[in-house]
Amino acid sequence: MLSRLSAAVVLSLSLLAVAKPIADPYRGLSNAQRLSRGLPIAMPRNLRKLSNRGPSKAYEKRHKPSSTPTSTGWCTTGSAQCCESVESASNPVAKTLLGLLGIVLSDLDVLVGITCSPINILGLGLGECWEKPVCCENNDFGGLISIGCSPISIEL
Repeated sequence: MLSRLSAAVVLSLSLLAVAKPIADPYRGLSNAQRLSRGLPIAMPRNLRKLSNRGPSKAYEKRHKPSSTPTSTGWCTTGSAQCCESVESASNPVAKTLLGLLGIVLSDLDVLVGITCSPINILGLGLGECWEKPVCCENNDFGGLISIGCSPISIEL
């Protein structure tokens, strides 16, 4: 009896190994059509091929900027900032802040913006500046202090 059972098991397993799987009758349907019929979504095919190809030329052409933004003319050395105060680096308050941050300046006549935040150059909406609008070089330290500032006028 055991020899018959094992022979039957071996025969059925070998038939299952060479049997061709039944094709999915819903294979050509889109995922929207599959979901409308209560079927699960179909997994993407050929993922390995897609991941090795990279972006197509058409994709690269569509996803490049049409032009490079130009300078507004307001700030040619950095960004427009709105500072609570603008002091000379020789000012005691500015000296203390610079010292706490470990910044050593050779030129103490340079203007330093204290508690600055970036502003929209047009001064619209939340970007309005009611304090001191300045143009600072790109060397600010978390909004606490900005070095190399020049006062600007943003009146329209």
